[in-house]
Amino acid sequence: MQKIPPAFGASAPRSKRWRWGVILGTLSVIYIISHFPVSAPQNFLQWIEAQRGPGVSPTQSASRHLVESRWANPVGLSGTLTRAFGWSREHGSMLFSPGVTINLPHAANVMAPSPAQVSQIAGHAITLTVSGIRVQFRGLSRVFVHQDQQLARNQIVGRTPGQLTIVVSHGQLPVNPLTPEYFGTQWIHR
Repeated sequence: MQKIPPAFGASAPRSKRWRWGVILGTLSVIYIISHFPVSAPQNFLQWIEAQRGPGVSPTQSASRHLVESRWANPVGLSGTLTRAFGWSREHGSMLFSPGVTINLPHAANVMAPSPAQVSQIAGHAITLTVSGIRVQFRGLSRVFVHQDQQLARNQIVGRTPGQLTIVVSHGQLPVNPLTPEYFGTQWIHR
């Protein structure tokens, strides 16, 4: 019986070890690319464009089956945008903000933007589910609702001391809360 030399090992010829290294390296790269999201900002934007198709805005692709009308202003006041949604450079690093922060002229009640269900209460934050969309209000001084409670449009859910952070996500993708499909910008000053 003839002994077959090992393909990858100390006694294998260098040419066979090199080939196996290339094959394993290629398979590793394919696995990483197919199982992990793109992390660079410019590549991420290209990936989003490829996923949603040509001629479709980011908010249209994330909200095709949303409610027809825009959600209600959550505080009933005009506010100043102090932190915008998206990528920004801070202290020399690129950071992504998944929501917006609004400064209000004084403390205010926070209201449900549309019929919703309270899905989570965590300290000074409350998460609502509106037609499958997650809406989180952060920076509340008081919370007036309980877990799993059904809410009507404009029902008071909590109170903010004057600064409110709003985070909206559809599936696992954060979306800009100030687009017309969500809260809009009529109540925001720059």
